Amino acid sequence: MNNEAFNRAFALTIGHEGGYVNDPTDKGGETNFGISKRAYPNEDIKNLTIERAKELYYNDYWLKQSCHLLEGYPEIAIELFDTSVNMGVGRGAKIFQEALNLANRNQRDYENIIIDGGIGAKTISTFRACKKKRMLFNIMNLLQGEFYINLMRRNENYEKYVGWFDRVDIIKK
Repeated sequence: MNNEAFNRAFALTIGHEGGYVNDPTDKGGETNFGISKRAYPNEDIKNLTIERAKELYYNDYWLKQSCHLLEGYPEIAIELFDTSVNMGVGRGAKIFQEALNLANRNQRDYENIIIDGGIGAKTISTFRACKKKRMLFNIMNLLQGEFYINLMRRNENYEKYVGWFDRVDIIKK
């Protein structure tokens, strides 16, 4: 895991996730470093080490989302990683795919990729062909923020989570 972009992504994400909590209103159950008992029923969440959390994040988010294949654009890889950690890998992939379609909209002969929540060869080749990487990054941030706004509108209990917007802002810095 001696990957500079992953190490940056992990440091930013851990800064948002915090330590151990066992909130009875949280559907994820016990959570430590953002790793939940619901997602990892075989992990000892209370005694989870930062090293083990980093290993889980690397394998189950960074590699699974193909962040390592987004060469030359660590900010996009970090954005995809953090969004996937916070919203789930399926939703993170869908945001990435939708952003790719929007960023490439005016490119000649561009065919939209299917927004299926899985990052495969077609999504990666579409990313590599994208000529507007900065726009792609900004659209990803906007879609992430839009998701948080809609979530807060649907459920007033989420209003206490305005810190989610820090996730959108911190990566841009």
